[in-house]
Amino acid sequence: MCTSFGVTQGLLLLLVLFPLLPGRLHVNVGEIASQTITAPRSFSYSSDVVRRRLQDEAANNVKDVVAYDGNVRTSQLNQLEQVIAGIERARQTSTTSSGVADPLRDAGILLPATVRNTILGLTASEWSGVSDESRRVLSETLQEGFGADGLAVKTSGVPARVSSALDQPQREAVAALVQPLIQPTEKVDAGATEAQRQRAIAAVPPQVRRFAANQDIVRQGEPMDASDIEALRAAGLLDAHLPISDLVSVSLVAAATALMLSLYLRVFQPAVAASYRRLLPLAIGNALVVLLAKIYFPVVLPDAHKHFLAFALPVALAPMLAASLFDTQFAIVIAAMVAALTGFAAIYVPQLSGYVGLTALQLFQVVLTFLFAGLAGVYSLRGADRLSRYLGAAAAVTVAGLVGVISIWWLDSARQGADLLWTVLACAVAGTLASLLTVGVVALVGPLFGIATRLQLMELGQLNAPLLRRLQEEAPGTFHHSILVGNLAERAADLVGADSLLVRVGCYYHDIGKMSRPGFFVENQFNGESPHNRLAPQDSAQIISEHVRFGEELARRYRLPAAVAAFIPEHHGTRMVSYFYREAAQREPDVDTKPFTYPGPLPQSRETAIVMLADSAEAAARAAPDRSRDQLDKIVDAVLAERLAEGQLDESDLTLRDLRTITDSFKATLRGIYHPRIEYPAPSPLEEARRRLATETTKAGTAP
Repeated sequence: MCTSFGVTQGLLLLLVLFPLLPGRLHVNVGEIASQTITAPRSFSYSSDVVRRRLQDEAANNVKDVVAYDGNVRTSQLNQLEQVIAGIERARQTSTTSSGVADPLRDAGILLPATVRNTILGLTASEWSGVSDESRRVLSETLQEGFGADGLAVKTSGVPARVSSALDQPQREAVAALVQPLIQPTEKVDAGATEAQRQRAIAAVPPQVRRFAANQDIVRQGEPMDASDIEALRAAGLLDAHLPISDLVSVSLVAAATALMLSLYLRVFQPAVAASYRRLLPLAIGNALVVLLAKIYFPVVLPDAHKHFLAFALPVALAPMLAASLFDTQFAIVIAAMVAALTGFAAIYVPQLSGYVGLTALQLFQVVLTFLFAGLAGVYSLRGADRLSRYLGAAAAVTVAGLVGVISIWWLDSARQGADLLWTVLACAVAGTLASLLTVGVVALVGPLFGIATRLQLMELGQLNAPLLRRLQEEAPGTFHHSILVGNLAERAADLVGADSLLVRVGCYYHDIGKMSRPGFFVENQFNGESPHNRLAPQDSAQIISEHVRFGEELARRYRLPAAVAAFIPEHHGTRMVSYFYREAAQREPDVDTKPFTYPGPLPQSRETAIVMLADSAEAAARAAPDRSRDQLDKIVDAVLAERLAEGQLDESDLTLRDLRTITDSFKATLRGIYHPRIEYPAPSPLEEARRRLATETTKAGTAP
């Protein structure tokens, strides 16, 4: 797994450190040049940008080509005929139905009131003259070509075109009918206009630009336009290429980093290295932090205004994530690695990138600040078992980062008091973001990669968790036993440096399979009668051992993390169901041991081994009739000796010193649980009288 993790980490770092298509310059239109860039040699080129600009100007100077559209005249005359026909129908209605107040309005013909009255009052011959004059005036007006800009003039000139043979009211009626129908008769000829524009564009000659060697192409402080970028590209400064020196550099950095991490895991953390799935999110997190640095630093550097924005980057996220998912020792290594890689990202900018590189002092400030911040985050999250620790980690990262920045800031002769405010803000942003992102990533990574995160363990350790609530309701004796085993094992795990939170949660869930048949387990037999009395020993053993399989099914159904589910089979290991085996052996000495053996495996970690010992010690102490101090010590020693003789602890990595510490812890805890109690004297006569009075009062209050 170390090799797989190393290859993955190396490839990810190589990908994020080295762009797929690196260029010598990274510039955009409108960007202010941070330095003057000169021509590396004499060159000339035909500028498409300049020629395109001139062509656009020539095309914009071409006026639209317009032409007379006879369809407008025909269309508007047809509309006039429809209006005239409607008026004639309204006039007939007016003469036949005296009850119609306004037949023109009812017909949908909207005209001024005076004009409506005039039209309705005309005789047939007078109306014929008005309608004919309206046709003539509209036809003559629309025979002339004019555009939208001449519409107002044509409309206002309609009254002057009306024949003077008509009286004034009739002339006004003609104007009212014609004016709304005046429309521009000239339309833009798109084809002809485009043809003229293309001729104007073709007439623009090629534009040749020439630069002498060392001539300024872009000047510092000036915005860059498209022609400047075109000149830089023509000079060969924007060519996408893959410099061999850059490739060698980033390859060596990525390979060395991955190799060091792999060797560290193989030598010092073999248990961690055993799970590639668990290491994968850390490899991705490390690469993402370096990628953020690679993208972010060119935006905020150089820090000409001394806003210290580079230190707002939440680099501490990677070591804090390692501390949350693994342990402090490994997280410290990650903190050092990420600080070094972010420093490399800060100085690795291709030549002539348009940005001023960091000085040696600034580079040291970057590395030192992110190292301090990462270490502070790791120490703050050591064994974190509540969200408040993450809030404290945000403050610790902020303070540590501030110390790193200010320690180098004092060496700057140009330092100012206002710089302190910016450093506080930047470091506070970094600390807050690192803490929030760590909480979010840990909450996401747990279910996605099957990792038992601290937050997930805290949630599972709540006694009102769904599965624990079921255990309390369906098998209350088993629930109480699990709590006692948790108290016993948690303290021992803490003393030997094991994961005490995982141990406590594992204890809570180690016997959940007993909910399949809770009455077959002695701690749940409250009526004193055992159903095993009616069964053969083999059948009883089968029922007892079956709780492991059912517990594993429940763990899958409720999606318990693998680290928690491991306690279900491993706390029994490959031991036998001793009680029923011995009962069967009394009847048949050569009885087969396989039906009486748990499926295993042996405890694979210190945590599951501790729970195996705690489970046996608590059960033996509870079953013992004598719970004196000496007897409890003998019970614990006997349990340990038996497990060692059975070889149940061979794969757990517990040392003899650990076992001595664990047994001492068990003894102290069991003495506290089963401590002796004094026998109270009989109640005094006054107490007896008070009790009788209270009883009589209670009966009187409840009587009907």
